Amino acid sequence: MPKSLPNREAVPVTLENPLHIGDYIQGGVSEADFYNMFTDSILCGEPMIMFDKVGITKRVIGPLECGTVHFGCWMFFLVNPALANPILQGDRVYYSYDLADSSVPGYVTNVQPTNGIFLGHATIMHERAGNVPLTAVGPLNKAVAASTSAIYVPVLMHTDKMVHGTNFWGNVADFVNGDTVISS
Repeated sequence: MPKSLPNREAVPVTLENPLHIGDYIQGGVSEADFYNMFTDSILCGEPMIMFDKVGITKRVIGPLECGTVHFGCWMFFLVNPALANPILQGDRVYYSYDLADSSVPGYVTNVQPTNGIFLGHATIMHERAGNVPLTAVGPLNKAVAASTSAIYVPVLMHTDKMVHGTNFWGNVADFVNGDTVISS
């Protein structure tokens, strides 16, 4: 859900280094211009459903401001600090509104949320093969995309059509129609 941030004119320093829910890495299937009709700001990397796709923003989009929404790109997303099991390469990754706290409107997790969005699949970023931590999963080892102490996890965002009950669940913000909630 959008986050209330201070007014740019009243407190400009706070917006110089805003919280990043996600950081854009590269790529993207498409992008679209977006006008924020909310009274709250949309944070960097905050997932949003728009045109039946999940997208993200590269920067804060303040109230009554325009910005760009990117679809199908690689992102680093803020991981749930209470993550119980590591996120492995290829795991489904979700943005959960259920994990919101006073500073963050939600976190990324590898557990399907009651209220949240399927973002895509975890991937790994490394310099050399020796730098990739592995975990034993059955007879095979899988690469660890985010350990239980990780702050961010790299994700390749999906480009599937968003369907309630299939890739988003519960109450999710409707960024196209204003301060309403998609619930079916």
